[in-house]
Amino acid sequence: MLRRLFAGFAVAACTTGLLQAPVGAQRGAPAQDPGLPTEKQMAGLPPEPQVVIEPTKIFDNFYYFGFNTVGGWALTTSAGIILIDTLNSAEDAEKVIVPSLQKLGLDPTQIKYIIVQHGHADHFGGALYLQDKYNARVVMGAADWEIIGGQGRGGGTGRFRAGTSM
Repeated sequence: MLRRLFAGFAVAACTTGLLQAPVGAQRGAPAQDPGLPTEKQMAGLPPEPQVVIEPTKIFDNFYYFGFNTVGGWALTTSAGIILIDTLNSAEDAEKVIVPSLQKLGLDPTQIKYIIVQHGHADHFGGALYLQDKYNARVVMGAADWEIIGGQGRGGGTGRFRAGTSM
């Protein structure tokens, strides 16, 4: 019961922006441009260079990984790891998420669920890679499944294995 409440809090906190990338987190080498425009670029502003942020333990069993522009979260449980968002692409999953988890002492083979907050590519981009490699279940709202399957901002992949929605 307590785990369920905490997981609900974690998802709500991430969705509402209550939790953000750690202040003063170390920055690593610039990441490769995933080719997706940021909100600033869509507003006509110059692109912000993407920089990998040092993966960070926020507290207890809750961790941050990702870039200065977009990130994801890992929640460890006795049943395995729950990821919240998967960055921009399969390449990000392979070269940022997996090494970040390992650096935090977490085993990527223990990823059981991926929660996608909403159907933008910078949230679900690495989910298919992680689903295929680690057999994780991907969960998100029904409207977001439709966005991802279409040709809108979600990227139009629609490639997740069947039977993974909740």
